[in-house]
Amino acid sequence: MAGAAGVPRELRDATKQVCAYARRREWASALGLFSELRGQSLEMGAFGYCSAASACIADLGRPGDPAGGGKVWSLACALVSDMTARSIEADVVIQTVTLSASGSGKRWRLALEVLRCLWMDDLRPTVVPGNAAITACERGRRWSVATALAEELCAIGIQPDVVTRNAQLSAFVGGSQWADAIHFLLEEVPHYRGASRQLAVACNTVLSACEKGGGWDSALHLLGRMRAPEAAANAFSFAAAVSACEKSFRWDPALQLLVAMRESRPSPDNIAMNAAISACE
Repeated sequence: MAGAAGVPRELRDATKQVCAYARRREWASALGLFSELRGQSLEMGAFGYCSAASACIADLGRPGDPAGGGKVWSLACALVSDMTARSIEADVVIQTVTLSASGSGKRWRLALEVLRCLWMDDLRPTVVPGNAAITACERGRRWSVATALAEELCAIGIQPDVVTRNAQLSAFVGGSQWADAIHFLLEEVPHYRGASRQLAVACNTVLSACEKGGGWDSALHLLGRMRAPEAAANAFSFAAAVSACEKSFRWDPALQLLVAMRESRPSPDNIAMNAAISACE
């Protein structure tokens, strides 16, 4: 029996059920019903596909997932591939779902391909799918691709947000480009206005990179910029800078940092003290 717009009632009811499974994160049940309908030669539209894929994405990373995150995200991507093969229009919603799956699965090539499809379909990507693609590249250890993509999104007029900036910063750090990370962060400080906590985390991430790379002078420069109220340095910030000095055998600035810590809010902790002592040895 057909309902509105000639859609069979059983198909409409099944689509609602798939949506219900998606809300409850029951991806196995959603895909089972999806396959059953296919066996009856009943084709779901874009909404049904999106609901089934969303059920998979929502279950990613859930504790106790018997199938493992990798299998779940690959099923979601397979749904979108099948949708495209059947000439069912993929709108921005389902493309974003796929990009999220790509980011979770570190499949950076797939993420870039989906983003490219948005442009080919004249669907202007927003910052959300853009962030997902950058994250996929960063998690896939394709740091230069991640930073290039972030710059390209800005070039076409997509306004980056804190997520975009942190993903790009992580790409610099992951690629051991801590000098570039510092330069990028210092340029972006004004854009973190109203997000002081995120800025402090970003600064500490770069300080850790300086510590690992022995960039003591860069660490001191960044720490000096963190004296501003919007990015106040904490004990971790000072400890990372002291450790950077210690690894470069710069005992004088290490001791100066300890003095600065005693005169400011964060008190020296054991990590900072031990690092300063090691620098003097």
